[in-house]
Amino acid sequence: MANTPRKGGKDIDELESTFQKLSGKSASTKQVTKSSTKIVPVLITAICILAVAAVICGIIILTMNGSSVKANVSILGIELKGMSQNEVIEAISAEFDRLYGSEQLVVEIEDHQLILSAADSGLALDSQAAADAAIHYKQAGMKTVALDITPYISVNEHTLADKIDELALALNSELTQTQYEVTGTAPESLETMDEDASQILHITKGTPGKKLDKDLIWEQVCLACSNGQSKITYELPFSEPDSLDVQAIFDEYCSTAVTAEFEKDTFKPLGGTYGYGFDVAEVTAAVDAADYGSAMEFPFQWAEPETTLEELNAQLFQDELGTYTATQYSDWRRQKNMRVACETIHNTILYPGDVFSFNGALGPRTPEKGYELGASYVGGKTVMEYGGGICQVSSSLYYCSLLADLQIIERDCHTYAPTYVPLSGDATVYWGGIDYKFKNNTPYPIRIEAIANGNSVTLRLMGTDTKDYYVKFKSVHLNTYEFKEVFKEMAPDNEDGYKDGDVITTPYTGYRSEGWIIKYDKLTDKELSRTKVSSDLYHTRDKEIAKIIDPEETEGETEPEVTEPEQTDPPVSEPTQTEPEVSEPSQSEGNSREIQLPPISG
Repeated sequence: MANTPRKGGKDIDELESTFQKLSGKSASTKQVTKSSTKIVPVLITAICILAVAAVICGIIILTMNGSSVKANVSILGIELKGMSQNEVIEAISAEFDRLYGSEQLVVEIEDHQLILSAADSGLALDSQAAADAAIHYKQAGMKTVALDITPYISVNEHTLADKIDELALALNSELTQTQYEVTGTAPESLETMDEDASQILHITKGTPGKKLDKDLIWEQVCLACSNGQSKITYELPFSEPDSLDVQAIFDEYCSTAVTAEFEKDTFKPLGGTYGYGFDVAEVTAAVDAADYGSAMEFPFQWAEPETTLEELNAQLFQDELGTYTATQYSDWRRQKNMRVACETIHNTILYPGDVFSFNGALGPRTPEKGYELGASYVGGKTVMEYGGGICQVSSSLYYCSLLADLQIIERDCHTYAPTYVPLSGDATVYWGGIDYKFKNNTPYPIRIEAIANGNSVTLRLMGTDTKDYYVKFKSVHLNTYEFKEVFKEMAPDNEDGYKDGDVITTPYTGYRSEGWIIKYDKLTDKELSRTKVSSDLYHTRDKEIAKIIDPEETEGETEPEVTEPEQTDPPVSEPTQTEPEVSEPSQSEGNSREIQLPPISG
């Protein structure tokens, strides 16, 4: 038994010897004391703890080295299933270096490029973390899954930030809006083209606002690396300038041409104005196509309406409804009065239902309006008044109204028969008393044309003839009343200077007459009807002659008193309205009757 060693004694001795060596002490110097005997259990415990830790570490290392990828995953295109962690690390590290170790990553932004080499970007892959992710990936299906390694890629933040800042400086810009300005002189009226008008629309196109998104660039660079890309394209976000409202500019400064047309029912003209401005669609297209920041000019242009008022009137007033020319010798004053009256009513338009008043159109005849003193009838006598002679115009207009079959509202014949129209074809006027009025009872507008030429005036009514008949005027002469010659005794030294036999008052023959209008079929010229429109009496005026009496020769002589019989109008048999036998004086006869009377009729 003595030769049997103690259980465990040798092993303890060896451990103690080893510890002493490590601690620099030898057995020969060891002192066996009470305290040293207490150290032995503590040392044994520490050694045991170290041994257990080493065993655990070994187990962990063996466990890690023994782990492998169980799922169907890939990184950078490498199938990793079955690889150990070290194998995964080596494989993806080598592939990452192959892909990005020497090649450059190019980021294209518009016409700029961001070129990043591995050295510039400090691009690196945490292979350990990527391998762990592959090992711990839980397979959900059989299809191979490409792991995203973006979270395991790192770059040199300072270098990349500096390069992105340089690029942003070149690309970033502030937003500016499109501006416009209108310069020049605007037209005063659009009824005609104003040659003095000249305007230009100036437009400066705005520029977009651009801002580089650094975070997005960063993400795309990392994503490109994880996908093995060497080139990516980045769309630079920007804000466009607001669209220019060209139509609003047009509405403020311009006008569209308005074609002339007649208002329904009344036929009053509307529109007929010129357009002035620019083509909205053309300007809009030009601005859209222009480069940012470019300046453009668009001169304003005139545009004609499809139909002007002048053209509309010409189209509408194409039919001659009635015309008449009246001629009588006149002095220059009377001629001027007729010209002023014609110019006043020329181109007057009467719409359906309108009533034309001759006095209303001319107003008072005053020298301020251009009228001269001319012979007129007042109270049966010839006097000089402003506007004398314009009855030649009113009578011609009346004759035209009859031929046009218009409704006569007011008309009076002269006191004495005029010579420039047939009997019953005249219409006298006097401001403040006698007027001539007629109504446009047709369904279309009528235009009055009045032209004075020396001793003649020509009146014409233009409109739209819808009648299936035409009208002729007939003057029916019923009776004639001759004037008498009467003598007025005067002294040789009379204040008016009359000599014996001088005519003091010019005579007029009296007449009774009627005016008729007869309608004829346009196709067959067959008479359709005849209507009496007036019964007229023109008075006589005696011819007064001066008789010079010498008072010395007539002294003591007495002349019997003579009573002049009062002039009475003889009875006249009225023709019936259907009387066929009536003589029709021609219009030319009315214009050129050979009755040589002084120019004193109204």
